[in-house]
Amino acid sequence: MTGRNISDNLIIREFTAPKQTKLFGSLQEAQISGQLTFNDPIKGDEWHLYLYLGEIVYGTGGTHPIRRWQRNLILNLPQIPFQLSNLQEELTERKADLSDNIWEYEQLSHWVEQQVITPQQGKNAVLFILSEIFFNLTQARQVICRLDQNKIIPPNLEPIKPEEPIRSSQQVWQNWQDAGVADRSPDLAPVILQPQELQEKTSISAYQSLCKLLNGNRTLKDLSVQLKTSTLQVLCSLLPYIQSGIFGL
Repeated sequence: MTGRNISDNLIIREFTAPKQTKLFGSLQEAQISGQLTFNDPIKGDEWHLYLYLGEIVYGTGGTHPIRRWQRNLILNLPQIPFQLSNLQEELTERKADLSDNIWEYEQLSHWVEQQVITPQQGKNAVLFILSEIFFNLTQARQVICRLDQNKIIPPNLEPIKPEEPIRSSQQVWQNWQDAGVADRSPDLAPVILQPQELQEKTSISAYQSLCKLLNGNRTLKDLSVQLKTSTLQVLCSLLPYIQSGIFGL
């Protein structure tokens, strides 16, 4: 990183937990504030992490941010029902919109201020998003990083120390490696490719249930929330069918 307000691009291959710890440790030591952007040049994904004095205020971007928000509410803020129309209405009232990178953080801050959720729930919701982002960063073969110190979000909630999401995502990543599925993205959606063959191998009720679940609209992450299990367990249960060509991702 340079001393200017906007850094040169930094290319990082295999952005593993030790490399993440080293980068964010240096940002903490220098008490850097600003927007840290990561690009995956292969998949085209982009993530933004907002720093304040070296700690993380919030993170956005990646694949399916609205789905991630919905999963976050279900798991961490169950008292708040998710409806896209209601969300649009609330954002319109606050003169925000879904294309704004920080609408989620503003919404969480608003709910904490209104005592709809507790500060700890707000922090847990931020940690959930950061852990997913760090997993995606770890899985990417290469990321391009740049820092813009002109874009700063003052913290309304307790900032997160980088080692927290790095540690939690590293544990999940290790589990995926141990299971031999590190090359499979949790953001992909299972779909039935060979319905006839599946029907021959399962009961009528099981076949009908699988058709409803694996319609190509629910990612592995979405299915894990619906089935109340881990994303890895969902993938491992489908893996024999994926390997045989009955299911695809």
